[in-house]
Amino acid sequence: MRKRKSEKDYRIWKGYQVTKSHICAVLLLLIGIVIMAVPAFLEVHDITQSNRRIEEFMKAADINEELHAAEMEEKEKKAKTKNRKSDKTKKGKTDEKNEDSEKMESIVIDDANAIGVISIPAIKLQYLVYEGTSDYILSKGIGHYETSGMFGEEGNCVLAGHTGSYDGVFFDRLPDLQSGNQIIITDVIKKTYTYSVEICYK
Repeated sequence: MRKRKSEKDYRIWKGYQVTKSHICAVLLLLIGIVIMAVPAFLEVHDITQSNRRIEEFMKAADINEELHAAEMEEKEKKAKTKNRKSDKTKKGKTDEKNEDSEKMESIVIDDANAIGVISIPAIKLQYLVYEGTSDYILSKGIGHYETSGMFGEEGNCVLAGHTGSYDGVFFDRLPDLQSGNQIIITDVIKKTYTYSVEICYK
């Protein structure tokens, strides 16, 4: 009876006795490896997708920067050709046009309006900033509250991001920031805005 039972309990594989407990142990080990590998895989995938989106954004921003520079140069040339009298009377209109031309625009990346790139070197964070805070936008990157101020404007510029999800790491490492760390934002014409961390709540 013992012989028959032992024959059912194991199989011979390349000269080794493989029991059911051995098979279960191997399966559990493989499952554990997969579970441990999933976060690393998702982070690599997140970084790859984020870098692709940022590269697309920066290519479009290069074009915007050239167009903006050409537009400003053309306006300067026109301003120089006018006499003082016409320059004073039309100064208000000229300033209004300049303000309109410098209003924040967006670059469409993956069906969402990207308005900048946020970079925090201290925690190796770099993501696109999109206009809005919908679930779709926050699954792609960082969202800008539309009712808050824009980069460099007076008032508060409020950004939102998940603290780690299947879609990306995002703001998961924000608690690691320290006073004095820099937050750099680049807009659609490659103008940069540098902020400094004063207080970071753990």
